Amino acid sequence: MKKLTIKTMLFMLLFSCGSKVIFADSTEEVIQCISVRVSQIREGKRDRTLEEEFAGKVTDASLEHVDPQKVLAFLNNYENEESWEGRHFVLWCQWRLAVLHPQKDIRQDVTESLVKAYIDQNSGMASHASKWLVSFCEDDFSEVTRSLIIERFHQVKEEVEKANQNQTKDNCVTDKIFDRGLIYICGIANIKELFPDLENLLIDEWEYKKQAGKFGKKWYYTTGFAVRLVRARMGAHEDIVQCIALIKAEHPHVQTLHLLEKLSYMRQPEAVELIKVSFLNSEDRLPATKPTAIGTPYYRFAIGALANCLEGFPVLRKESRNYTAEEVELCRKWMSEQKEWNIIR
Repeated sequence: MKKLTIKTMLFMLLFSCGSKVIFADSTEEVIQCISVRVSQIREGKRDRTLEEEFAGKVTDASLEHVDPQKVLAFLNNYENEESWEGRHFVLWCQWRLAVLHPQKDIRQDVTESLVKAYIDQNSGMASHASKWLVSFCEDDFSEVTRSLIIERFHQVKEEVEKANQNQTKDNCVTDKIFDRGLIYICGIANIKELFPDLENLLIDEWEYKKQAGKFGKKWYYTTGFAVRLVRARMGAHEDIVQCIALIKAEHPHVQTLHLLEKLSYMRQPEAVELIKVSFLNSEDRLPATKPTAIGTPYYRFAIGALANCLEGFPVLRKESRNYTAEEVELCRKWMSEQKEWNIIR
């Protein structure tokens, strides 16, 4: 092994000390900005200049260079903010910390906060929390958090059973009470002990499609199909086959706009292959929204779906979908070179 010279060792020591100073300064600055922004929200201040000055400093770029433990500990003081805006801001900061600092303890703390916010019916955070929880995987859920999910599932199940006692099959209230977000969270946390309960919530999607006018909701927005996706994610072969067949039967435009994310959620090789072949490698586009415009190409949707579910995917997901031509080609090349998929579960 090559020995380090005294000069090299001194340089490394100075660099390390300098990094810690920068790290500490960044942490304190972000904490101060969070504190000021929360105070603004509490006081109902709508000063656009102040909002841009402080909230604008709490970004991925700044959160990437903080001590995540210190910032998360500070944020935990505010996770029960009374206002929707305050709680949304705090939960967003927690979520981004977990994404940017993928340490197990950080991610488990954040999933617990998000699940609690989801369960709290007065928080108004259910849709945001369930959306952000898609960023996580099974190992990010502690036993405490898993217990919270299971408890909530059984509470809702009892509510559904009670409400359905005096209802006909066509008028059952399952979809009104059983939020799909809770079903998806069960799948992300891979709570297999709920598998038998989930089976009882399945529907016949093909029959449902025939009677779509009666129900007023697309089959892919039902609790029953959410359950099928979860079972497919957990590895049930018959549900993987059914999901793929149902999705492929829809028009490609519908698949692109409404079903690609569901394919991504499945976390199965068959789903990844379908996204790759039919969407990433396609030059087809959605219909233009204006006469003077051209429609968005399918591959812009496919990149985000693949980035969510594949380890080592070369391009980060962009909500704007404004991927460069170079990024598109990089994704296609990378996908063509993979002998097997390292799927995030």
